[in-house]
Amino acid sequence: MKSKVIKAVGNLVFIAILLACSGIIVLSATGRMEEIRLGGKSMSVVLTNSMSPEIEAGSLIFLTEKPGAEIVEGDIINYETGGIRLTHRVVEVYESDNSRYYITQGDANQDKDVKPVQDTQIKGVVTASVPNLGRIAIMMKQPSFILSLFSLLLAVNLFFKALTIDRIEEQDKEITI
Repeated sequence: MKSKVIKAVGNLVFIAILLACSGIIVLSATGRMEEIRLGGKSMSVVLTNSMSPEIEAGSLIFLTEKPGAEIVEGDIINYETGGIRLTHRVVEVYESDNSRYYITQGDANQDKDVKPVQDTQIKGVVTASVPNLGRIAIMMKQPSFILSLFSLLLAVNLFFKALTIDRIEEQDKEITI
């Protein structure tokens, strides 16, 4: 009975790690590790200290979609410009030609950002951040991490198979005695 339980647990661990590895590979290959979106909520990793000390590099930030008209001075927004993601505080909001624009600045930066942000560039408003948790997501993109995870998967699988074989051999000895 114990060998069946051990084998089942081993198989579940094997499947869980295999699914995790597969998910990481797919997210990395599609470039979606920077942002994980679920409904109107998403997560992103902060790569620089421009928002320090409030949000440090390597933090995982939680974003909520918010209509542009509701974004006000003081909100911290995550937006895309020139193919990169930035997270800065809104320091000024203005309208021109029926469009809304946001002047942003990193808390650690001396100057405001040169180029205004448009509504279409905004990915979300920061609602929370967890220091250093984003470093794990960054690490997960590294080939060495994926190789280590597969190695762990193989080791766990072999460990549980060895336990199962030992149990079967013990049962065989009991039967033959």
